[in-house]
Amino acid sequence: FFAAGSIYTATKKTEVSQLDGIGRCMPWTMAAFAIGSLSMIGIPPTVGFLSKWFILQGALDIQSWFAVTVIVISTLLNAAYFLPIVYVAFFRNSNTKNVCTYNEAPFPIVLAVSITALMTVMLFFFPEVPLQLVKLLIGEGL
Repeated sequence: FFAAGSIYTATKKTEVSQLDGIGRCMPWTMAAFAIGSLSMIGIPPTVGFLSKWFILQGALDIQSWFAVTVIVISTLLNAAYFLPIVYVAFFRNSNTKNVCTYNEAPFPIVLAVSITALMTVMLFFFPEVPLQLVKLLIGEGL
């Protein structure tokens, strides 16, 4: 949603069909969107992979085949939805002959999108950090 807001702020585009080649004009926003997409699909190294992995392990442990099926279908549907958008943004030529008539959204928006994408990857490698923070807060009775 951050990326959609960034795209709208910079371009006023509201349709996926209008995003041909936008990755060349808004590389930071679309790179963050791609990372978020990979996380939603559940591909490492994103925190989305970890969450799907732990849910899948739990479902397998209790032999909940329905939950396993839902997770697999969710992964496939997310891939079917997000990957074409990433492809269109980075690999399909726009009708404007690759001339960018817009740039990235204002810096604070791009910064928020970029930090969110960075945290999506960092939490894959350091998932214990927020858990330690929660333990600290619970231990102090907050």
